[in-house]
Amino acid sequence: MLKLTRFALLGTAALLSAVACNKEVETEKVPDNPTYNPTSKEVTTQFVLNIANGQGATTKMTAGDVQADGSFRGIDEVHLLTYDLDYNGVAPGFLYDVTDESSKATRDYDLGQALSANEISASQSSSVLEISLPLETNAILFYGRAPRTKTKDEHGSVTASGTAIRSSLSSVSFKLDNRLDDFAAFQQYGDLMSKILTGIMMGGRTEETAARSYSVVRDNTYAFWWPVDNDSKNFAVKDNDGNYFTASTLPVRPGYTYYHGEKTWRSYGLDYAKNQNDTHEDDVNLFTLEEMMGEAYYRITTLRQDPNNATKTELRSASSASVRRLAADLYQILSKVRGADANNYRDYIAQLVAIEVIARAGHYFEPSGNDLVWKEFNAIKQNVEQYVKDAVWDTDFNKVTEDFFYSQADNRPGFPLNLGLPGGSALMKFTTKAYGDLTVDEVSYLEAVPAYGIGGSALSVQNYRYPAELMYWTNSSIRTNDNAVEKNAYPKTVATWDVAEWSGWTSNGTVQSTTRSVAVTKEINYGTALMATKVKYGANTIHDNNKGIHPAENNNAIDVSTGNNFQVVGIMIGGVSDNVGWNFLSKDNEFNKMLYDKLIDSEKFYIPVAGTEMTTPKYTMTWDNYNETLGVNEQSKVYVALELINNTGKDIWGELNLIRAGGTFYLVGALDPTNATAQASLPKKNNVVDLSRTNFNYPPYDAEGKTISAPRVFMQDYVTSVNFVFGDESLKHAYVTMPDLRASNVSLGLSVDLTWEPGLTFDNVILGEDSNN
Repeated sequence: MLKLTRFALLGTAALLSAVACNKEVETEKVPDNPTYNPTSKEVTTQFVLNIANGQGATTKMTAGDVQADGSFRGIDEVHLLTYDLDYNGVAPGFLYDVTDESSKATRDYDLGQALSANEISASQSSSVLEISLPLETNAILFYGRAPRTKTKDEHGSVTASGTAIRSSLSSVSFKLDNRLDDFAAFQQYGDLMSKILTGIMMGGRTEETAARSYSVVRDNTYAFWWPVDNDSKNFAVKDNDGNYFTASTLPVRPGYTYYHGEKTWRSYGLDYAKNQNDTHEDDVNLFTLEEMMGEAYYRITTLRQDPNNATKTELRSASSASVRRLAADLYQILSKVRGADANNYRDYIAQLVAIEVIARAGHYFEPSGNDLVWKEFNAIKQNVEQYVKDAVWDTDFNKVTEDFFYSQADNRPGFPLNLGLPGGSALMKFTTKAYGDLTVDEVSYLEAVPAYGIGGSALSVQNYRYPAELMYWTNSSIRTNDNAVEKNAYPKTVATWDVAEWSGWTSNGTVQSTTRSVAVTKEINYGTALMATKVKYGANTIHDNNKGIHPAENNNAIDVSTGNNFQVVGIMIGGVSDNVGWNFLSKDNEFNKMLYDKLIDSEKFYIPVAGTEMTTPKYTMTWDNYNETLGVNEQSKVYVALELINNTGKDIWGELNLIRAGGTFYLVGALDPTNATAQASLPKKNNVVDLSRTNFNYPPYDAEGKTISAPRVFMQDYVTSVNFVFGDESLKHAYVTMPDLRASNVSLGLSVDLTWEPGLTFDNVILGEDSNN
């Protein structure tokens, strides 16, 4: 992990008062500070901050946004809490058991914006605030966050609660905000798409008025005379009253056979499915156009099974972009059926059904060259009002906005991206349902990803979270001095602050009426953990999973030596605890959320050509993932998925689905803390970072307040550097929809090199301490 103290506040807060020191010194004692208030037992002081200047990234999470590039965004919403702890020099001198009465703050200073953007620089790292400190203060907590000047996607989004932290630290909560602000909108949009798809799937020789319940009034019949020879003429199939001829009213038509009956598209799918049985006991003889119709229906409604896991089923994408591609694929097939020569009456019926299905799809889509695109919003709305006769649903549709319908030409994101969710979070299922004497394969939306392999609840779309924000905090004892310190006398840079002479200071000190200067012992660090993502190819040519889907064929080879074949557009971290407490560790030990970092389009995060390394990492802020219910050396793996776009210009096969050209897919990698390596400059034990040796009171704490050194994937104030390798076998494990990243048996398509790195050489500096103290 890269130490986030590239921008850490290096144990830097110096609290200055105009009273005398509680320690004997060689200089004459100074008089009490004139601002000292004996009634309130407070004295006006200076609060001096020293900020470590870093190198590297802002966040978007860009380097500047996460402050990895040397920029400084400032510190806002600052709270400084003072404490009078009864530790008598035996306990650690800082807070670790917040259930104890002594953990109640004596003061909670709401300082607002303590530092503005670029106020700190390499040449001037200190800044001074003026506050009043209570006497007997011997420990502090400091909280703050970087100012939010960009979107939630760019700067993350955290809600802080439990503001009465003076009385109860156990109520403090920092929670990642939900990406889905309006779940009702997701349901409405899903309902709309379900209606569209189900209406198309119900196609047949039919004239029907669909109600919300799909109870239909229909004439699902076909009727025609089929000529015995090519010279015969076609005749009307209805009498003068507009009714189909029946056996009793059937005219005599020499040379023709009269065919009259019912046929749905689904019936062809059922017949085709029978022919896929290995025993072939129930095979149905299908003519050419019948088989084309049957296979199309079967492929749409049949979800593939994982050959290695019978309980794992293909997840079918239902984003508006994916549904458009599905409709376009269907249109290609049905157009061939419509334009073919029907050599027999049964293929002619199949042709009639194809014409009907095309007409239904035409309510929502229109041809564009050899493709289909969504119709204009108002045209779709008009067709919904005309063909879906339901006032309630019409009301719901009126809440749908135009950006629901994907359009590359108009730069519309489509559902569910328009709601801030990843494209693969919208999933469909097919449920056989009878409405009267009509049986349909009803399409509906899954509101959760199936929890394959973990035996728990599915991952709801309501569990997607924004990345964390850049948060600051420290938990520290203080040092006191009986001498006043002028502002310009403080070291001006990180380097000089580190090597400055700090004699005359008392460790684990207490503010008294004689105290003139106070310094925070420990660093002010980031409460946020950071993941730095890099990706590279493992070979110049990679292969898809065509053979895995079609055993008689070979895998398709993809040349990636030219670059820009695949673009990373999002990063997902699974098994996230979104709710952390006063120490920025999980409050509830429920690691069941999904963090989604949506990369902005302008970044164009393409995987470089093989043999090169992605030189500019992408940064994602998250929380420390320590789980107190697990053993110190048994912390969980974390599964991370990259969201990618197929820019090869070709359709390729993933694990269970076809990845269309321009389509979205996901590759998963496992981050295992036992396989991570620590950089040489980090204090470590058995090649694992040993937090107990660093200059910060890193949680978690044991019963005596000592840091428990528990290696885990994400640790606050550190960067986890992850180098993903997109290898030759990766596409065999590609998902078209977002898998549940809590699962232990997700298919791993990416190999991972996981490292923890420090960011500064000043990692272990204790401000105000030297050999004389």
